[in-house]
Amino acid sequence: MNLCIGTDGAASSNSVDPLEQARLFALLGKLTDQAEDYPLQEVWQVMMRGHRALNFGSGSLTPGAAADLCFWDLDTPQTAPLYDPLAAILYSADSRNIRHVMVAGEFCKRDGTLVFDTAPILENAARYVKPGGILLYATCTVLPEENGAVTADFLSNRPEFHLEPFRLPGLEGENDGSLTLWPQRHGTDGFYICRMRRS
Repeated sequence: MNLCIGTDGAASSNSVDPLEQARLFALLGKLTDQAEDYPLQEVWQVMMRGHRALNFGSGSLTPGAAADLCFWDLDTPQTAPLYDPLAAILYSADSRNIRHVMVAGEFCKRDGTLVFDTAPILENAARYVKPGGILLYATCTVLPEENGAVTADFLSNRPEFHLEPFRLPGLEGENDGSLTLWPQRHGTDGFYICRMRRS
């Protein structure tokens, strides 16, 4: 059986982190006192098999493969002291250790910051909103630079849109038109919702 690790979204894996899934898989051996049955190289191969399962042509450094690369920084307190890079990645590292990410040769994370720009997507969607219509911007992250910063900039440049308060089932009270959902506060995954109406 070809076992692989992956995730299709926050509904199936709250962290959307295949590395975390691989770590939990590897730790199963320690829980049952069978750590030798989960060698690091094999756990890594289980994780990398996700590339073959999806058949994106990624997961290897070979001619013709997709230029999908992660650049790890293992010189951090959580991975020190560094004796075995693979052990540090599987047992200690997380997404903060990934300094840069390239997809198809283009950077989508550089120096620890996402460079994916959602502002043009929001602008494009706004073109299709009729007067009196609603524009809803939602993300599955709690990062202000992808949430409130994007909508504040949009609203400052598009005076015909304004925030419109809304209520969500199961949550008390109204908001000003934007809301961040926190797992520890709301019992949900991390989300941001902004409702804007066009005048």
